[in-house]
Amino acid sequence: MSRRLEGQVALVTGGGRGIGRAIGVALGSAGARVALAARSQDEVAEAAGAVEAEGKVARGWTLDVTDLGAVAGVVEEVEAELGPVTLLVNNAGTAHAPGPLWEVDPDDWWRDLEVHVRGAFNCCRAVLPGMVERGGGRVVNIGSLAGARDETYISGYACAKTAYLRLTGTLAAETAGLGVTVFCVSPGLVRTRMVEELLGEAGRRWRPWIAAAAPEDYTPAERVGALLVRIAAGDADPLSGRFLHARDDLDELLADATRIAADDLLTLRLREWPEA
Repeated sequence: MSRRLEGQVALVTGGGRGIGRAIGVALGSAGARVALAARSQDEVAEAAGAVEAEGKVARGWTLDVTDLGAVAGVVEEVEAELGPVTLLVNNAGTAHAPGPLWEVDPDDWWRDLEVHVRGAFNCCRAVLPGMVERGGGRVVNIGSLAGARDETYISGYACAKTAYLRLTGTLAAETAGLGVTVFCVSPGLVRTRMVEELLGEAGRRWRPWIAAAAPEDYTPAERVGALLVRIAAGDADPLSGRFLHARDDLDELLADATRIAADDLLTLRLREWPEA
């Protein structure tokens, strides 16, 4: 496993803690050179240090993904120091606006959209030209089941995750035949700072099911990292454009990949095509 991703360079946003940190550690352990980017300098430095403590290569960058110029600058530095980015993981996100849409702070609501959607756009815009030119690369958008159903009292976050589903599909279609594959991955319920914040007063009021979740309802962050290693290694390439879950059996999905493609499954679609 430690040499499986040798030669690859992974850029993980929101990489200072939680799911992003777990993904970075897993990719580093598998042999990738890892660039972790997050707004908190201390956290991203600690996360990079955790990878380096295993004798692997990792660097941390302080970054606000909503700043296009800053993203372009970080990607340039990453590629100069570690090499061309072969895997982009759009993991940066926020959920600061729990509650009914008509009651939440408008700036918080839009910030949830902006961090997810503008952030993913900026990062894709920075790395995809190189991937296309080299004829290879992978993009993973960290999504959520909230983007695929009518999720109440967290509409900004849910709309952002829905956008990730559509971004995944359109990017996969645009890069088909160019050597680039794109995935949307739901980690499930992971005990992160975001989830802990939703256990506060507002979260308990509007998202009580999280407080009621049993230990077995949580997905270990390490399981998400293990799936990302397999994606980075190319195992999931036949499922490009699809929505995967950390609790899925990837081998079962791959065995059914032909039917999934033919029936257009694991993606965001109308149940029936309208006549006009």
